[in-house]
Amino acid sequence: MKKIIFLTGVSGAGKTTIMDLLLEDKRFVRVCSTTTRKPRPEEIEGEHYLFTSTSEFEHLIEQKKFLEYAYVHQIAYYGTRLDLIEDVLSQGKIPVKTIDPIGMEIIQIKGKIKDQYLCFFLDIPEEIMRERILHRQPDMNTMELQHRLDSAHEERIIAKRLDCIMIDTSPSIEDVLAMVKSYL
Repeated sequence: MKKIIFLTGVSGAGKTTIMDLLLEDKRFVRVCSTTTRKPRPEEIEGEHYLFTSTSEFEHLIEQKKFLEYAYVHQIAYYGTRLDLIEDVLSQGKIPVKTIDPIGMEIIQIKGKIKDQYLCFFLDIPEEIMRERILHRQPDMNTMELQHRLDSAHEERIIAKRLDCIMIDTSPSIEDVLAMVKSYL
C-alpha cells in the first residue's frame, strides 16, 4: 500500500466526508493545510487548518518546508507541510489529506514523494454538485455557484493530467468508501 492518501476533486464531491470516514480507522491521521487566512468562526486550529501569519508562512517557504503551496485568489497562502506528513509516517500511520487539484499537480510535477502516495479525484455530475452545494450553503448567490461550477470544469481538466484514481461519488457514500478502500 502507498504511504500517503490525497483526496482531491470538485466542490461537493465528498472529500471531507470520505476523509472523516477513513479517520475512523486509527491507522489514518489527518494532515491539515497551513494557511495565512483568518479562521472562520466554526473552524478549529489543528482540525480544519493550521493558521499562521504571512511572514511565518514565507519563512517556511524559505526553509523549503512545503511539499506544495500556492497564493490563492490573491488572498492567502495555502500549503502542505512536508514535516507534518513525515511526522505521521514516523508514527507508523497513514497521512490523509484533502488537497486542491492544483496542489496535487504541483506535488506530481515536483516528484518529491513519487510512488509514495495514492491520489483519489472525487467527481460528481454537475446537477448533483449543484444540489450538494446549495444544500450545504442555501444562501449562496448565483455568481458564486457559477464560479464553483466553472472551477469544477477546470479541475476536471487538471485531473486528466494527474496520476489519480477517478471516482464518481454520486452513488451512496458507503459505495464510494468501499471503492476507496479497495485500493488501500
